[in-house]
Amino acid sequence: MISSRYDVMIRVENMTPHKLLSPSTLTFHLVLVAGFLIYARLFGPPEATSLEVPSRPLKTSAQAEEKGGQPENSPVPIDRSMLLTETRPGSMSHKTFFEREEKLWGRLENSWLAELTLDKRVQAASKYHFSKSKSAMGALALVEVKTGRVIGLSEYIDRKHPINRRMKLNDDVHLALQSIAPSSGIFRLVTAAALLESGLNPLQKYCYRKFKGAWIQAKHLKRVESNSCNYLTEAVAATDNSYLAFVSHHHLSADKLKKQALNLGFDRRYSYFGLPYELSVAHIPSRPLERAKTAVGFMGSKMNTLHAAMLMSSIATDGKLKSPRLVEHIQDQSGHQIDAPEFPPMADGMSPSTAARLRRIMKNAIHESPVGKVFQDWPSQLRSMKVAGQASVRTFRKPSFIRYTWFVGYVPAQDPQWAIAVMIVNNERWFVRALDIAHRVLKDVLSQLD
Repeated sequence: MISSRYDVMIRVENMTPHKLLSPSTLTFHLVLVAGFLIYARLFGPPEATSLEVPSRPLKTSAQAEEKGGQPENSPVPIDRSMLLTETRPGSMSHKTFFEREEKLWGRLENSWLAELTLDKRVQAASKYHFSKSKSAMGALALVEVKTGRVIGLSEYIDRKHPINRRMKLNDDVHLALQSIAPSSGIFRLVTAAALLESGLNPLQKYCYRKFKGAWIQAKHLKRVESNSCNYLTEAVAATDNSYLAFVSHHHLSADKLKKQALNLGFDRRYSYFGLPYELSVAHIPSRPLERAKTAVGFMGSKMNTLHAAMLMSSIATDGKLKSPRLVEHIQDQSGHQIDAPEFPPMADGMSPSTAARLRRIMKNAIHESPVGKVFQDWPSQLRSMKVAGQASVRTFRKPSFIRYTWFVGYVPAQDPQWAIAVMIVNNERWFVRALDIAHRVLKDVLSQLD
């Protein structure tokens, strides 16, 4: 198309290829552009928007000294704490642990180091005894009950064992921090704490219908005239699941049991710990029969080994569930150290009176059962040092046989200093239990710990 002398042909994107602009519209746009150019010429851009820094002469050393200052071209002291750095400490893997200057360290991303609370003697002893266990896998945690410092955190995995070919483990997470094992008898302590916190009189006798093994039915929860009677302290120490199922059914709602599980660390995150971990979990059903099975540890809960040790630490002290501490301080490439802060308790735990009652239960559990005989084999210097604790086992026969054994306890029983938890996984053929590993490690290291 050919335009007239008064028309201008303009191609505009997304418009008709040949669009004519009228003379009046063209004149308006030309006047607008001209006005903008005149404004810019007269007033210019604001000075504050300039990115250039005006030059000025620097003070000489003599001029600066006369005024009591420093030459402007001299180095200025920098407050290190005010600097932001791109090399912040990153995450840490348990696979990077190493020994330096008689201490254990871990490597963090971005070239930082972490000095760990771990005691190399505990690590060496547990590694040795696990290696001789012929078990599928095992984990140990040993903590100071008054501080929450983790002085032992060990794992053992036999990759060739038939069980490990079927189990799905997370290689990026330390085995003592994986929640692979049912909490079993440990959850009975949670139930006992919930009963005491709800006001149950531990000296009151309850009668109930007994069941064998894990074959609990609805009839076992009903009130009946029976010759099977017991008290809380004796029932927990003797692993009387029939008593706990019956009494928890009549005294604990799902909300009360769930609250106590939360207060004792289930479904709770740690304050900064330094390593990845899996939460201990507890699902409390609303249906009575399933809730009773959960209360005695038959179903519904799993926990990691470190959490089990921290739970024992709360029983061994004032009932508060402390936060575990693995890192003493972190250190950058230049050697500058930052101490790990003190963390508040991880959860409320239980009252001091409930903790004291559970301590009596733990002492009875080990001294009035075959478990206590294992700890009678002490060196002479440890004969006066008694252990309080309990052992438990959970066995599954389908789809394939697998047996979990636990030992949790604290030592010395009369003045607790350390809490321990050991978890072992076996199949039909087994050579050691968690109880045996706990005994052997404590036997080797107790005389060396401060």
